[in-house]
Amino acid sequence: MSSQTTYVLAVCEDTYSRGYHFLDNAVAYTLSAGYLLFPKVYQNYNQVNVNLYTELLGKTIPDMGKAILMPRPVSSLYLIVLVKG
Repeated sequence: MSSQTTYVLAVCEDTYSRGYHFLDNAVAYTLSAGYLLFPKVYQNYNQVNVNLYTELLGKTIPDMGKAILMPRPVSSLYLIVLVKG
């Protein structure tokens, strides 16, 4: 399980006044949780790794009173390939 929160400030360069304008503030956040499908028990780190997990991705713009939350189911397959030269 993992989570992350980020504060975002959108800035736009104004070519007429040769300055910057601050557009909007936003808070972005994620929450992830997963389950290891294979292998049931690790013998070493060279094994194939299959996971099933879901993420919740969200963003809130407090100045506008808007928010969005997107669930994203994901499966992953990790293969470790060792090359000897």
